[in-house]
Amino acid sequence: DALAAAQALLRLCPAVVVTAGPHGVACADRGGARLAIAGLEVEVRSTHGAGDAFVGTLAAALARGDPLEAALETANTAAAHLVATPERLRG
Repeated sequence: DALAAAQALLRLCPAVVVTAGPHGVACADRGGARLAIAGLEVEVRSTHGAGDAFVGTLAAALARGDPLEAALETANTAAAHLVATPERLRG
């Protein structure tokens, strides 16, 4: 469970984001914030680059000032879209 993993990792750092592929993404911080977002059901073509898509999209969303929950949802969607795209069609 991504949220349980995020909470366990809080002893190592002040805030954690854990991705769990089809099981979604979770975020927790030492201030008590807890957030879990369900995975999106897609036909997986390749997981190559999914983490990069997620992290890059999350960073861009946060940099433009999106709230954390919206940024995580955007990043989750971007990663799902990428894994559902055949590698031959990736730019």
